[in-house]
Amino acid sequence: MIQLILNIVSAKQLSNYLRTFRKRSGLSQKEVAILLGSLCGSKVSHYESAKRIPNLETVFAYEVIFSVPASQLFSGIFHEVKNEVENQA
Repeated sequence: MIQLILNIVSAKQLSNYLRTFRKRSGLSQKEVAILLGSLCGSKVSHYESAKRIPNLETVFAYEVIFSVPASQLFSGIFHEVKNEVENQA
């Protein structure tokens, strides 16, 4: 179910939130990558362009880095999942 929902959410919707919060924080892709435990910014670039979808550990790391709840960072996915769960109830 979750993978299906992830396929529904547009790549642009995912990338804009990550890039927006990174820019608001004043961090470069390389700086965020280091905080995520990577040595190059390409991983962050791939998350921002939705070439990769972050795993749960990375989602929580983003939450800590930006001091923003994951449900806000990944708002599109959160609302799709929320609606799906509520429709199942």
